Amino acid sequence: MMRSMKRFPSIATLFAMFAALTLSACNTDRMEQTTNARSSTDSPILAIEDISYTNSSTKPIDELIAAIEVAAAEHNFTVLQKHDIQGSLGKKGFDIPPYTIIEVCNGKFAHTILSATREAGMFLPCRIAVYSEDGLNRIIMMKPSLIRTMMPESDFGSIPDEVERILISVIEEAV
Repeated sequence: MMRSMKRFPSIATLFAMFAALTLSACNTDRMEQTTNARSSTDSPILAIEDISYTNSSTKPIDELIAAIEVAAAEHNFTVLQKHDIQGSLGKKGFDIPPYTIIEVCNGKFAHTILSATREAGMFLPCRIAVYSEDGLNRIIMMKPSLIRTMMPESDFGSIPDEVERILISVIEEAV
């Protein structure tokens, strides 16, 4: 039996959106290069403000990361992994300021999303990046509600909005 094909954004569009998020810490010249390199048939890149929630803190980075972990747990999110990007890149000879990616998940929400469509797994778990820049510690998270833009034909109900609201609270409590 052949499975019906769902319509999703093109690979080029997905890559461009991912590149826009990845380059968020880079200068705007690089973002313009990414935008200008895209085909005119693809949808436009969303502004970083449209796809992410950001905040900053003067707390020491280790305290900030710990505060995010505690706040996540208080909101029934489990920390699945912490990726020390600075350490990983340092082992390969690349030097960057402190940068950690925290992966969080709420099993109930994840189960419901994956029950709606298994392909949604590419957006899981939620990631919160914490990094140092210009004397501040910055926090950035891709908005969970973006899943609707990326998979418009899937019905996720209110879950993406609820997850987004909760994770913004987690970050605001931590800063």
